[in-house]
Amino acid sequence: MLRLMRKHARNWLMQVLLGIIIIVFVFYFGSIRGKRQAESIAVIDDKIISYNDFRNEYQNLLNRYRQRFGNNLTDDILKELNLKQQALDNLINRAITIRKADELKLYVSDDEIMASIRSYPAFQRDGVFDNRLYQQVLRYYRMSPEDFETSQERSLKIAKLEELISKSVKVSEKEVYDVYRIQNEEINIEFIKIPAGRFKAKVKPTDG
Repeated sequence: MLRLMRKHARNWLMQVLLGIIIIVFVFYFGSIRGKRQAESIAVIDDKIISYNDFRNEYQNLLNRYRQRFGNNLTDDILKELNLKQQALDNLINRAITIRKADELKLYVSDDEIMASIRSYPAFQRDGVFDNRLYQQVLRYYRMSPEDFETSQERSLKIAKLEELISKSVKVSEKEVYDVYRIQNEEINIEFIKIPAGRFKAKVKPTDG
């Protein structure tokens, strides 16, 4: 129980720390230097988020929700999901996080990138990586191997940053117990029942 709660506490603290990082970078590095290019969607310091980046992220989100909802994915659901805003938010957060990872000199090797790609079930036949299948899948999604490998490098950098933050967060046994106690106190309060019979003798009907 304590181990599980410590894990959730670390995840929560990690999100807070990442949120602080994002806020700092938005305020201090959010200025646009030079003339904004016509094809750019946003600029984080010198990093341009291009329309192609936005289109790819939007398509990835759309494919993900299609797999999840199938034929039940209606126009109303798509409108409610607001995929365009999701895509833009994802790209901005990713660019800021990548910048922080670069500042911390978090390096991802070619071997790490290839190992990550080879581990994808979508690129495997009978549990073994198939390069021909890999190329076919990328062509289907209109993505070059170079672009996909770059995206994998970014994802691995983000994962390393998250791991670094997670390891730096230490939650004591007392803090875990305090969270557990507070949560249970709140739950107990929600389920307090007072028998109505205790108050019947005190209730005096009035002429309404």
